[in-house]
Amino acid sequence: MDKIDKLKGSKTKLTPKEKAGILEDATAEKIAQEHFIPHIQMHEFETLLYSEPSAWSEFSTSAVNFIQGIADKYPDPEEINDGEETSPSKRIIGKFRTYSKRLNGIQIANQIGLLTMRKKCSHFDEWLTKLEDLKPLS
Repeated sequence: MDKIDKLKGSKTKLTPKEKAGILEDATAEKIAQEHFIPHIQMHEFETLLYSEPSAWSEFSTSAVNFIQGIADKYPDPEEINDGEETSPSKRIIGKFRTYSKRLNGIQIANQIGLLTMRKKCSHFDEWLTKLEDLKPLS
C-alpha cells in the first residue's frame, strides 16, 4: 500500500499535520529530487495569521479579540479548521467583509513576522528548517 492509499484507507482520524506529512512524503518520493522539499500548507495562508492576534490591531481593534478568541481554542494555528465554512479565511471574511488577502493579509503577515509564525506553526517551521538545512548545489 503506497502512502496515498494509506491516507485514503485510514480508519483512524488523522490530524491535518499527519495528512500533510503523508502527502509531502508521497510527493517527495514521486519527484525524487534531493532539493525538492514539498510543503502542504494545512488549510490556507490565513492559518499563519492566527499566530499573533495583536498584529491585527491596525486592521481593526475588534479583530484582535476575534482572532485571539479563535486562536485560544487550538494548540497550534495550523489546526484551525473545522470544515468548509469554518476555514481560517472564511472565519475572517465572515466577520470582516473588508478583509483582503492580498492587501491586509500581507500587511498582517509582515507585522507578525516569520519568527513568530515559526514559533507558533510547527509544520511550517519544520518545512523552513528542511530548506535551511539543504546542502548547496554542486
